[in-house]
Formats: sequence, C-alpha cells, structure tokens
Amino acid sequence: MEGLLNKLSRKQFSAYMQVCKQLFVDRTLFESPVVKWVTNTDLYELSFDSLPMITFPKMDLRAYSKRDSSIITNTEGVYYPTLEKFEGKGGTVDWARAGFETDKVYATLQEYTLDVSTPTYTATNVTFYNPKYLDGPQVGTLTEKILADVKEG
Repeated sequence: MEGLLNKLSRKQFSAYMQVCKQLFVDRTLFESPVVKWVTNTDLYELSFDSLPMITFPKMDLRAYSKRDSSIITNTEGVYYPTLEKFEGKGGTVDWARAGFETDKVYATLQEYTLDVSTPTYTATNVTFYNPKYLDGPQVGTLTEKILADVKEG
C-alpha cells in the first residue's frame, strides 16, 4: 500500500480502493451505467509494479450491458484498474445467448486486450468453429458487442 500511496494521486488511489472493494464484495472488476465486467473467482493476486494490477490465473469473465451479456470462459489475465484494461490469454466465446449450441458454434481466443469501460471488444488470431457453415476451423478477428434486447433465435 505504501508503494501505491507514493506513486498514485489521491484520486487514483481512491479509485483503486473502490475497485478492490467491488472485487472483494461481488467479484466486479468494473461497473458503469453502460457495462459491468465480473469474474467468477476469488483466486487472484493484487500487486504493484509501475501500476497496480490484479492477476487472475483462471476464470470466466462476463460482461453485462442492459439485458445482454457475453462470457469468455477458461481465460486468464491481468487487470490494470487505473487504465481500465484487461490483458487476457486464452479462453472461449460462444453464442448460447443467440440460441447456438455451445459445443458447435464457438471461438477460441489467444491473447486479447479489453477496455472494460465499453461493452465491445476485438480479439485477433481467433479460431472460429461452426460446422453448419464451415468445412473446418477458421482463423480471424472477433469483434463482440453486447447489445440490448437480444432474443434467442
């Protein structure tokens, strides 16, 4: 804490303490009127290098916006609360919320960076699977936007 007090402004320190409180109380990394990012684990490490960071060894990361949500399962990464940035590694995204079978239509992620202040993210070098429309896995870029009033189908 002494390192944080010496390196961060009062405003930054206060914001960091608020992030820690939300994480301890209900596993929230970030929350605003637009989006909320939540983890499913209590296993993490708080540390400080040049910036405060929270390292997650394995988790599911879910974003909520209005009446929709998105989840990256089996991922890991480092959250930089003062930058509102999560640097992730690995994980799977599926479209169950749109009515697709999770074991058939999904994407596997490599490395990605999220701006947690938005309900949208882009990941490159993603492998996409959909046997109904594709002969095999396809590598490309995934842009995910959590929308309001989404209906299955």
